[in-house]
Amino acid sequence: MKGFGVALELMKLKLLRMAMFKTSFWIEVLSRSGYVIASFVFFEILYMHVHEIAGFSRWEMLTLVGTTGMFYNIFSAFFRQGSFSVFRLIRRGEIELVMTKPVKLRIFAMAYEPNPSALFGLPISLAILIRGVTHLEIPSINWAFWGVSFVSGFVTYMHLNLLLASLAFKLVHFAGLFWILEDMLELTKYPMRIFPRWLRIAFTYFVPVFVVSNYPVALLLGKISPFWVIVGLFTALIFTRLSGIAWRWGLKVYEGAGSMAPM
Repeated sequence: MKGFGVALELMKLKLLRMAMFKTSFWIEVLSRSGYVIASFVFFEILYMHVHEIAGFSRWEMLTLVGTTGMFYNIFSAFFRQGSFSVFRLIRRGEIELVMTKPVKLRIFAMAYEPNPSALFGLPISLAILIRGVTHLEIPSINWAFWGVSFVSGFVTYMHLNLLLASLAFKLVHFAGLFWILEDMLELTKYPMRIFPRWLRIAFTYFVPVFVVSNYPVALLLGKISPFWVIVGLFTALIFTRLSGIAWRWGLKVYEGAGSMAPM
């Protein structure tokens, strides 16, 4: 928990620093909010011409867009830049400085460069979610399924990023994988039924980006069995374990190599 406390302090310091440059700050806020707004407008236009997409009504789609936006806002605020910056820290030999901090290294490295402006898009995502669910009849228990699945999906994606970051200890020029992973994440704002079966399997079990928003929303709407809550928790545990193994391997490789010349 200490590591998460430090992450919040880093977020606070970054927010204070960004507030000193007001124009840049508000431009950043608008850009982060624009992602969710663009998705909302896109689907609103589509539903002017169709009644449903892959079994999702207009209000169900807004629920999906809102959930995806919430995930994107929270992850971008706390961990997105940090997971990518691990490559830079290793390339420049600055990872040793991070290692000296009296907190859990993995959490600190992930939260090393927070982006508080991303949180300003969170109310918009929440408003879209609320607009969608107010037109639907959702049992109370389904909200519990949604919450547990959302958290487990968040943990899974965080450790998936950390798993990729661990490769930087051995393969310095590997940052392009993050952009590929983000492109895959972009697919989660669409109902997974529009994709072929092999792709649904790949993005559920091997690169589990669908667990981020599609499964929480499907559980909320009662489109899949509650059994998938257990699957989501199990997936989170697996990727937490895998990222831990990969991180320890990376540190061992890095320490064995001595140091890397800045590039």
